[in-house]
Amino acid sequence: PEMNGIEATKLIRNREQEKDIEDPVVIIGVSAYAQHDMITKAMEAGMNDYISKPASFQKIGDVIGQWTK
Repeated sequence: PEMNGIEATKLIRNREQEKDIEDPVVIIGVSAYAQHDMITKAMEAGMNDYISKPASFQKIGDVIGQWTK
């Protein structure tokens, strides 16, 4: 509750850069807020993907599968 997903993503990406992590963690945002500007902000913050709620288990599985191959 201290920060939102965009803030958390920026913090994670900054720490990865500070530590020269070559294989960054995959970050997939999930939110009911599906407007284009929010998705753009999420991606610019460093999220790899974004799922809009409500989302089916199939959609969630498909997106996770794309990033875990």
